[in-house]
Amino acid sequence: MRLYSQAGEFEIKVNDLVIEGEELIIKGKLGGLYPARVCHTPADLMRVLGYLLRPRVILYLLKLPFYLLSKRKG
Repeated sequence: MRLYSQAGEFEIKVNDLVIEGEELIIKGKLGGLYPARVCHTPADLMRVLGYLLRPRVILYLLKLPFYLLSKRKG
């Protein structure tokens, strides 16, 4: 996964998803070297769920298996 910002472009490797209290924590490495934690509150997750329910995103998710299958064969 890549993160783009004004500070630069960073590779993020996700290693684990855990629940701590009421937060969903994404654990990984930034740039392959630095441990990173992304903490999501319930409000954050509801906002993301709202984004995932947009028609363009749903269409993308429906097409994704076919895209992956075509990449495998080609």
